[in-house]
Amino acid sequence: DIDEREQLIIRRYIYKKGNSKAFINDIPVNINTLKSIGDLLLDIHGQHEHQYLLKEHHHISYLDKLIDDESLLISLKEVYQQFVSIKKEYNKLKEDQRQVVQQKEFMEFQLKELDKANLQGDEYKELERQQKKLSNAEKIAFSCNKINNLINENEANLKQMLAEVQTEVGRLTEYENEFAIHEDELQKSEILFDELSRTVQEFGNSIEFSPQIQEEIEARMAELKRIMKKYQRDIPELIEFSEELKNKLQQFENYDDLLSQKEIEYNEIKKNYLQKCSEIHKIRKSSAQKFVKEILSELHDLGMSHARFFVEILKKEEKEENFSENGIDEVRFMISPNPGEDLKPLSKIASGGEISRIMLAIKKVFAEKDSIPSLIFDEIDLGVSGEMAIAIGKKIKMLAKSHQVICITHLPQIASLPGKHFKVEKKIKDGKTFVSIIELNNDLRIKEIASLIGGENVEQKVIESAEYLLQQNLTAEAKNEELRNNVQ
Repeated sequence: DIDEREQLIIRRYIYKKGNSKAFINDIPVNINTLKSIGDLLLDIHGQHEHQYLLKEHHHISYLDKLIDDESLLISLKEVYQQFVSIKKEYNKLKEDQRQVVQQKEFMEFQLKELDKANLQGDEYKELERQQKKLSNAEKIAFSCNKINNLINENEANLKQMLAEVQTEVGRLTEYENEFAIHEDELQKSEILFDELSRTVQEFGNSIEFSPQIQEEIEARMAELKRIMKKYQRDIPELIEFSEELKNKLQQFENYDDLLSQKEIEYNEIKKNYLQKCSEIHKIRKSSAQKFVKEILSELHDLGMSHARFFVEILKKEEKEENFSENGIDEVRFMISPNPGEDLKPLSKIASGGEISRIMLAIKKVFAEKDSIPSLIFDEIDLGVSGEMAIAIGKKIKMLAKSHQVICITHLPQIASLPGKHFKVEKKIKDGKTFVSIIELNNDLRIKEIASLIGGENVEQKVIESAEYLLQQNLTAEAKNEELRNNVQ
């Protein structure tokens, strides 16, 4: 943060390498900050601004400076930004909708295919198990029969031998209690063999080789493999993907509603923007009338008493390509500097001297309305001389009553006006260029004004003319000051 003081001290160091540093009240700032503050403190008019004035697309900004209620312009810009934002969203939704139609058709096809497949979570694993059993039906039957024979059917089967072992262990238990435990285990083994025999028999009976069933299983497995390969997902993932498709298609069903709602917003903000444009158009019309009167008054003082000045405001068609943050108005300044001439655009008719006076008139009008304390005029007297130079000088002097004015000039009529006089000089020393600025006392000022009148070879008559010109302006200033004091 910059410290608040009565004085604002701005410093900028520019180094040979091209880099620079800027400070405001000893606080480092970047160039953008420096420029922002500079725009509030200084209004610089240089020769380039003649060209700026001739470009008609800048005229609307000149006119808008005269609108007292800035909130209207700010509101218009805000609504325009909202319109641009919503239009972008709306167009994106419409583009998305076109893509959605294509996506929707493809997703519907995918969902239909997956629904038709009637996928089950562990189906493929179950099919693999069934296929394995059917492929090995003979082996399974052989193993089941052999186990059944070993347990039940053979002459020396396991159950018979287990019964004989149980009998003998029972007899030993009569003599040693320790065998009672083994007798219990043998009874459990008998139960285990019974359960195993029943399970094996049921399993064997369940295996019935059927070429048709095996073919159906293999066909189903082939179909599932095809789908898994196509979508690069296993069965559980395909079931999850199917649910995702359903959800997305449901969202697409709501897409039309979303687009309709955005279209309503789009039309509402567009309507609001055009209403703002109409309001601003009326205000500009009113401001233009006042602006023309003030400009003509200033031009009259600057020797263009027969000039006609007009602000043309055309409302363009309400097409979106004409929309901008400034509305849909097209503003251009028209002038007829001499009697009998038609009004024409500035760029078509105005000479360099006329442009200088028009620009000064505009600056004079705006200076009374803005809060910028300092004005810098860099050769605003371009293309004028004689009486016109005096008129411009007087107008600049009037501006100096309410603003700090710095004027760079080569005209003696302006340089001789009351105020401080500085001379900017460029010298070359040892192959290097040096620029100096010095404040002139009265004698040096007379000498400098004389050089502006007569060039390098200044004769005594020229010096006398410079003294006269300077004294005349000082006397006029003193009379004006006395008159102001008497009025007060």
